[in-house]
Amino acid sequence: MALAKGTEDQSPDPLIAALTPDTPAFRGTAYIVFEDLPLERYGNRLPQITVEIRRPANPPAEHKDGPALSDIITGVALSPGSGEFALATQPVRRVLGEGISESENLNNTRGVADFTAAIDQLEDSAPNVDSALLVVSWFGTDLRAGHCKIRPAVERKDKVTEPLSWHVAGESRATAALISQTDDNPTYGGTPA
Repeated sequence: MALAKGTEDQSPDPLIAALTPDTPAFRGTAYIVFEDLPLERYGNRLPQITVEIRRPANPPAEHKDGPALSDIITGVALSPGSGEFALATQPVRRVLGEGISESENLNNTRGVADFTAAIDQLEDSAPNVDSALLVVSWFGTDLRAGHCKIRPAVERKDKVTEPLSWHVAGESRATAALISQTDDNPTYGGTPA
């Protein structure tokens, strides 16, 4: 794997340049190049790759005269888009037994749903954001585009949650598709309710 950090002086990636002679350096653009990535463990398909890009809290000296990044960002794509209650605005608990439950979407120290905490943090760090694209996972029934139907899916059919129950596009937990399983565990997060 090779990482290009998007610097203004980066050179063209050598692997891409070897395959495509007039490859640009893509200066200002961060990207990753994989060479001979074994795909067997991903079902012989390209895996979904999630990357988090962070910037220093204080801009470098050469950028102090220009606007701060947080002032010029007006739109964002919100991820993750998987997990049955990843976008819920109130805490949801999975019922494991009488008097026993665990959190589905509260993994922060503030005691609020993770989505609420993320939106609060976004408002604090990028006050000019006025639009957000929600990335939401739905699932295909077939690798052949002409035969594929796109639908929401759940992680488990027997999951009981409170105070919210999972519903998406007229589907309930009982009627929705089930995500593929490995060792009785879902291989991916469910479609957000």
